[in-house]
Formats: sequence, structure tokens, C-alpha cells
Amino acid sequence: RFDEARKTLISRLKLQQHKADENGDTERKDVFVAHELIVDDPELIQSVRKKIIEHKYCAEWALNGVFDIFINMMERMEDEYLKQRAVDIRDVKRQMIKILMGREDRLDFSNVSNKGSVIVVGREFSPSDIALTEIEDVKGFLSEIGTATTHFSILAKISGIATVAKVDGILELIKHGDLLIIDGSTGEICINPSQKEIEKYKKKQEEEVVFNKELFKLLHEPSVTRDGYKVDLIGNIAGVADANSLNDYGAEGVGLFRTEFIYMDRQVEPTEDEQYEIYKSVLEAMKGKPVVIRTLDVGGDKEIKYLNMQKEDNPFLGYRAIRFCLNELDFFKRQIRAILRASQFGHAKIMIPMISTVEEILETRSIINQCKQELINIGIEVENNVEVGIMIEVPSAGLISDLLAEEVDFFSIGTNDLIQYTMSADRMNKNVSYLYHPYHPAFIRMLKMVIDNAHEKGIKVAMCGELAGDVDFIPVLIGLGLDEFSMNANSLLKSK
Repeated sequence: RFDEARKTLISRLKLQQHKADENGDTERKDVFVAHELIVDDPELIQSVRKKIIEHKYCAEWALNGVFDIFINMMERMEDEYLKQRAVDIRDVKRQMIKILMGREDRLDFSNVSNKGSVIVVGREFSPSDIALTEIEDVKGFLSEIGTATTHFSILAKISGIATVAKVDGILELIKHGDLLIIDGSTGEICINPSQKEIEKYKKKQEEEVVFNKELFKLLHEPSVTRDGYKVDLIGNIAGVADANSLNDYGAEGVGLFRTEFIYMDRQVEPTEDEQYEIYKSVLEAMKGKPVVIRTLDVGGDKEIKYLNMQKEDNPFLGYRAIRFCLNELDFFKRQIRAILRASQFGHAKIMIPMISTVEEILETRSIINQCKQELINIGIEVENNVEVGIMIEVPSAGLISDLLAEEVDFFSIGTNDLIQYTMSADRMNKNVSYLYHPYHPAFIRMLKMVIDNAHEKGIKVAMCGELAGDVDFIPVLIGLGLDEFSMNANSLLKSK
């Protein structure tokens, strides 16, 4: 029964991929491809089969238990991209259990009085629920669980549907048939609003339509302040689909390609050739615009099982990122060679994460030069001047940024880690969250020191943390002299 349920779900996912392909909807297709990879994951399959065969559990119970182990592991991670994997695994689990139990969801709008304008309220929306966005009546989604960064929220937003997530107790407050207003930009909710409130939000809705049209008029405008200060608006990506989205929103390049996602969701390390094809595809998609490729940032909350990294008491201060790569040279060189081979297809840059000392960057540059020479010796063409930069995400790098600037071609500030390391405050810990904010003088001084030291040595500074797309903080960053702002695609035009 378990094997048959898998076959059924794979058939459905392939059909959904084909449909998304026909509509040119790459974002939606990527969701269904990701789900197929989960259904096909050998470790998940073998673990479920073992519980059924050896322990005599029924298929539903075995599947639920195994999937929950993976879901709990992902939910404990700090990285938002990895937390999103928990949503995807939970969604696949739900779909398979429904197939096993012979139950299917069907939303019935026959008893809805306000036809043509429906808000769907639920505990949580999963990527497979994205079919709801195709129902003409649906104008909004409201849920108790979730974030603005889930696949569902992002795809709903792309479809122009207002979405508000993570509202505790909302299912108890709202009854079927209530009149609702939800504001997807502020998260505000009105239950059974007055006529005055209705008029207020109708006016706001009209203004929003005009504003979005105005935003796209900026698509080909330069990102320059009124007094002539030019910055670069670039984007963060995890793959080729993200690169295509950046082009749609007028990005001037890629400021952060998170390569760890190439290594995840698989049982063995990707080969050099596999990596080369991915980097080549992204560079070609960006059509000559700069693409900053970050080398593997593993460890901390990013666990890759086949690397057999030992458990640590404090992984965020442990054996991670460049510390791991410099100790696994054959592994590291495969990635470097793949990037260098792909460099001839665009404007590639290499960025090293978690640098703490000058010695680390000197050793890394030596390895890059070795790889370059090895490729040239066997007749493989390599772009001559591939720039090498580093992430500034630990305080030691900030404090010696004058020395590091002499050895690299650019800096990129990773604010998510730099704030929490500077303030010694875990950003996921509610008890110390009051310390985790960018306006603290210690953090502002750190930014100023890094930017001033870089400019003194003639190199540019980018920012690729979430702060780069915070429209309230952008004036501070402009004042400090930041050169490049790297963010998710849907923040680009608003920032511009």
C-alpha cells in the first residue's frame, strides 16, 4: 500500500509539473519537483519500509512516525530556507496519508454568500494547496501557522493573493460566513468590519494597485539616490529558478548564490560535473551580470548527513563553512574547479563564508590558484580574473577588516549572523530577542568600520543578509556608504 501510494503521488506531481511547464510557471514547477525528490528519497523510503516489514506497523503509522523525525529536525534549524523543507516534508506526508486513507480535499463554495470574493482560513497552508490560488473566487489566505517565506506564501503573493500567516487562535475567532478584511502587506485583520473600515480598506486597495504599477515603471531605472549616489541592487538565490525571478524584477546581478542547496536533499555528494552544469546554467541565465557564488556553508544549522560531521555542543561556533572545507581539500577543490570551469559562461565571483583570520583567506586563495593551474594544465579554459571575496559575519572579521581588505576583491556582510554574534543573542530565542536588532550602536559601529576599511583599500562592500531589503534601514546603510544591496527578488523594486 505504501509503494502504491508513492507511485500515485509521483504520477500526480509529474502531471502538476507538466501543467506548470505549459503555463511557463517555473516557481510552481519547482515546488512539485521538490516534492517528488522527497517522495523518492531513499532514506525516507527505507525507514518507512523497515517499520512496516520489521515492526508490523500499518503504512499510515510508519509513514507518519518516520516523516515526523525529519520534520522535527528541520524545524529546529535556524536557517529559514531549511525550515521551509519541514513544510514541504509535512505536506508530502499529508498527501501520502490521504492517498492511503482514500480521503481527498474538496473545498465547497456552494454555501458561500459572497461569491467572487472568498478568504480561506486554515491552520496551515502547504505548497500542494497552491491549487487554491487557481480558484477565481479566492482572494486571500489566513492561517495560524506559517511565515511569509514559505513556498505557499511566496507563490500566493506571485498570484496576487493577500496572505497573512502565524495568527494565533484565529480559527477560534472567525466563524464561517464572517466578513473579513486582511492586509497582506501589514498583517492587519478586520473581522466583521464597520462600513467606515470597509471604505478605508477599499481606498487602500485601489492605492495598492496604482503603487504596484508604479513600481514596475522603475524596472529599468538606475538605482541612484536623488543626490547622485549610485548603488547596485542585486539578489539572493538558491538555484536557476531564483535567477530567472531576479531578471524579472530588474536585478543587476546575484549577490549570494547559496550553493549548500546543491548538496542537500541527496544521499551522496554532487559530482564536479553536476555542480559545473548548475553554475553554468545560473551564469547563462544572468546573461553577463555578476554572480557571487558562495562556497559550501555547511555546519551550524545546515546538516548534510553523508559528510559525517560529528555532533558538536555549539555548532554555530564550531566546525563549519570554510573551517570544514579547508580540512577536506579534495571535497573543497571539486567545488572550486566546478566554479572555475563554469566561469567562462558569465561573470562569476567566488565568496568564502565564515572567515575569521587572514590565514584562512591566504590558504583559500592558494587552493583556488592551484585549481586554476590544474585546469589550465589539462586544457580547460578558465576565466582569467575571477574575483574572490569574503563574508563578514563574525566580529573578528569586522575588527581586522582593514587587513582582510588587502587580500580580497570584495566584502559581503552577512547581517543575520553578524548581529547575533556581535550581541551574543540567538535570534530565535524569544528571551533575548530584545538584543537582536540592527540599531544597536555596537552593530552600527561594526558596519561603519567594515565599510570604511574596505573603501580605504579600494574594494566594494555588499550586504546579503535580510537587512539589505529592509526599506526602513536602507537610509542608514546608504549613509554608511554601502555599495551593493542583495535581497530576495520580491524586495527589489520596493527597495529601488
